[in-house]
Amino acid sequence: MVRDIGDYKPSEVTVAATPDAAWLNLYQRDVPVDVLTAVVDGGVAFGELEGAAVGRVAITDAPDGTRWAGLSAVRVSETERRKGL
Repeated sequence: MVRDIGDYKPSEVTVAATPDAAWLNLYQRDVPVDVLTAVVDGGVAFGELEGAAVGRVAITDAPDGTRWAGLSAVRVSETERRKGL
C-alpha cells in the first residue's frame, strides 16, 4: 500500500469507546454491542471515517510486554469503495 502524499488530504476520523448508532448502521452486522466491546486484558475503540468506513481496534499486551493492536469489524460503504480512503 503506497501513496504519493503530495496531494494527500487527511480524512476526519472519530474514535469512541463504544459504537454509536451511525457506526452500527454502517457496519451492517447483527452483533450485540456487548460482544463488540468485549476484550480480555486490554482496551477497545471504534473508529468512523466520515460516514464512509468503520473499524474496531483492540489493544493488548503480549506476555513479553509487546503491545499489539488488532483491527477487526472493518467495513467500507459500498459507495465509498475504491476511492483511496
